Amino acid sequence: MLNLAPNANPHFEEMIPPTVALINRGIYKPAEFITHVVDYHEADGESIEKSDNYIKGVITF
Repeated sequence: MLNLAPNANPHFEEMIPPTVALINRGIYKPAEFITHVVDYHEADGESIEKSDNYIKGVITF
């Protein structure tokens, strides 16, 4: 899975082309990992509760 934080992996830039290829082929579907969504105006430190089924949270603008 591509981590969107470049400092999390020293090979971040190398991972982008193969990840994009997998997305374009429909093999990797990052949207399927989003389990929690909160609006920016409602976001605070407690907005997204990381329950047992939490995978990825997204703040929308």
